[in-house]
Amino acid sequence: MLSNDIGIIGYGSAPYDKKPRRTIFGYLGEAASNALKSAGIRKDELNGLSVDATNLGSDTAVTTAEYFGLSVSWAYKS
Repeated sequence: MLSNDIGIIGYGSAPYDKKPRRTIFGYLGEAASNALKSAGIRKDELNGLSVDATNLGSDTAVTTAEYFGLSVSWAYKS
C-alpha cells in the first residue's frame, strides 16, 4: 500500500570550508553519500530529495537530482 507519509531515515553533511576546495556539487555529493550510509540504503531506493545549500545559486533540487542521476518523485530546496 502506498502512503503519503514522509520520513527522514538518514542524514548527511559535508564540512564547511571558508575557501572552497571543490564545486558545490562536490560538497553535496559527499553529504548525499553520508546520508545514504546513515540510512543504510542505495541511491536507487530514494523517492525524494531535500537540499539545503545557500550557495546553490539558481540551481534547484531537481537540477541536483538530475546531476547525481537520481529518479525522485519529489525534490525541495530550502
